[in-house]
Amino acid sequence: MITKSEFLADLISALELEDNISMDDEFRDYDDWDSLMFLSLVAYLRDTCNLNLTPELFETVDTWEDIYNKLPL
Repeated sequence: MITKSEFLADLISALELEDNISMDDEFRDYDDWDSLMFLSLVAYLRDTCNLNLTPELFETVDTWEDIYNKLPL
């Protein structure tokens, strides 16, 4: 399974984020959060983490930690 630090590093790269993100960040509060970033997140999670981020699942997460905890073991 991917470690938390690997997960954050991958997110920074996949979503073109600043280096200073943390697992506790509420990603929807990011100034640059938009539909393109959401689609990039969906693609990253599907292709790299084997997680299908459905609309129902997306409604249940608020932080990167929440998403990380949904990753399949």
